[in-house]
Parts: sequence; structure tokens; C-alpha cells
Amino acid sequence: MVRNILANGYAGGIYPVNPKGDKILGLKVYPSIDALPEGIELAIIILPAESCPQALSECTRKGITHFVLSAGGFAEVDEPRAQIQQDLLRIIRETGASLSASAVTSLSDFNKPDRSCAKSRTYHLLLTRKKSA
Repeated sequence: MVRNILANGYAGGIYPVNPKGDKILGLKVYPSIDALPEGIELAIIILPAESCPQALSECTRKGITHFVLSAGGFAEVDEPRAQIQQDLLRIIRETGASLSASAVTSLSDFNKPDRSCAKSRTYHLLLTRKKSA
């Protein structure tokens, strides 16, 4: 994903997050959401379903309120995962966050509790920020 964003000439900042830190394609990798700089407008969350509510909560505490979610394994899997989906919905409603789902099936409105996500299992969190003028 990072390679594609860079290849398409995105002019804003790209802030990958991974607890191991280091670098990816020459970009600094932040060890946590809390370590990110202020002013990030969009988070692209590519994590297993069970990690999404925590990541979404941490992002909203950091002031990020726009999200693209690419995850699977919610209500379509079983009842405990349906609860994970409900947790996400609660966070979205409580914070007024906006959400777009990437790589999803049957997801036209994530605010409807009967919607589900596809089975993407990539383990990254990528955050972007518009370049300062």
C-alpha cells in the first residue's frame, strides 16, 4: 500500500505505525499511534478485526476522525466478532468519526449493525496527513 501511494505521487505525509518501528521504503515507522505528530487527517487501518476497536479509539484520542477500514472477521464470522463490530459502531457514533470501508463485502453503510467486512488479513496501520502549505 505504501509503495502504491508513493508511486502515485501523493504529496502529503505518510506515517506508518508498527510497534517494531524502523523504516519502510525510506519512511520513518512510528512505534505507536500516540507517537505520531499532530494534525493527521486520515487513518487507513489494515489490521485483524480484533485490533480495530483499539486502533480506532487511539486514533480518535489523537484527533484523527476520518478512517478507511480494511479488515475482515466481524459479524459474518461469529457472535464474539459481532461484538467487535458493535464496538466499532459505538466508537464511530460516540466520536462522530467518518468511516469508509476498503475491500469489503456488503458494506454500503457501516453504521448499520447488520453489515460485515471482507476477509483481508494484512497487519499494518498506515496514517496520512496532508502536506502543510
